[in-house]
Amino acid sequence: MFRKGILVLAVLVLGLGLPGTGVGAQGEGQPPVFCGGLSEADCAILVRAQSAMAEISSAAFDARLELNVSSSEPEVGQMALTITGNGAMAGNMALMATFQQAGADMASLMSQAPKMLIDLLRSVNGRANLLITLPEALAAGSGIPAEGLPLELVVVGGVVYVNTSALMPAEAEGPAWIGLDLPGMYESMLAMAEGTSPAEMPNLEDILSSEAFQALVNVENYADVVRVTRLADAEVGGQSMAVFHTVVDYQALFTGEAFQKAFMDYMAAVAEMQGESLEAMPENFMEVMVAVMSGMSLQATEWIGLTDYYIHRSELTFGYVLNREAIQQVEPKAAEDMPRELSVSLLMTLELSDFNEPVEVTAPEGAQVFNPMMAMANMPEAGN
Repeated sequence: MFRKGILVLAVLVLGLGLPGTGVGAQGEGQPPVFCGGLSEADCAILVRAQSAMAEISSAAFDARLELNVSSSEPEVGQMALTITGNGAMAGNMALMATFQQAGADMASLMSQAPKMLIDLLRSVNGRANLLITLPEALAAGSGIPAEGLPLELVVVGGVVYVNTSALMPAEAEGPAWIGLDLPGMYESMLAMAEGTSPAEMPNLEDILSSEAFQALVNVENYADVVRVTRLADAEVGGQSMAVFHTVVDYQALFTGEAFQKAFMDYMAAVAEMQGESLEAMPENFMEVMVAVMSGMSLQATEWIGLTDYYIHRSELTFGYVLNREAIQQVEPKAAEDMPRELSVSLLMTLELSDFNEPVEVTAPEGAQVFNPMMAMANMPEAGN
């Protein structure tokens, strides 16, 4: 039960940092938009951007991810990972927007969700070129070139094809292109799950539609810790852009009475659905959770065109600093297994352009396609 609570908590944590999520103004047939203290005119820009992005069929992209980890543990030490990429993707964005509905609305779609997700995956086509770069010492130990590992990807109908030539020795034989059948994997997972007992997990539709879940994920309840502001306009590609910046105060969120009550009410509701009791929860569970998670920070910025209302650029910065002393005060045994120092920073940037331009791709000739879930289903059982 605790794992289910933490999972929902993680969804809430990420959702709070994304501009245009939550409860608030809403376009017709669209999930709600959280506007915080924005003016009516500024909120209208976010709503129009949501509608515009739901209607696009494709876009070219340039992306960058920078991950840095610093730990007092020798086996971790200082680690840095950079992934850059560019390409173009096409897919059913309107179908994707369906999965962003508020909990109660999403609950009514749960019976259709599996097929909708398969349809969404099968609508995705695209191409991408990535470059993965590690620190020199780490790269040498993993066999990755110091200048970075290039990866070429092609997506056709949701099947992700990877050119493995950069990963294999020059003398290696076999197909250079390997395909991962994502829609097929999901279908296999659904087939394997048929007939299994739902006793371990309450009906997801019941959870999503419950008052406790709605209160927990309603961003309006945390409006005092989620700040959305409009910065000075900028010009990108000759178009004026409205720039919106979102900051989440996690220290205030997790220590706040509104969140703690909503979280405990949610946990109690799940426990009741499972025929369990909160008596099994550690007495200082909330204090430990606050001590562990309040070291997070999250900021997000979006650049929205004032002519086309597309999101042309987005940037998300996540940080985490482990407060071992705070954890030690409430749960000394848990602190013993934690590093003395740990910090994580993640920066993701995404630039979009060439909206609604055709993306023509074909499956690489001779590619070998895998569905790991199908292979698992066909494995002989032990003893047979």
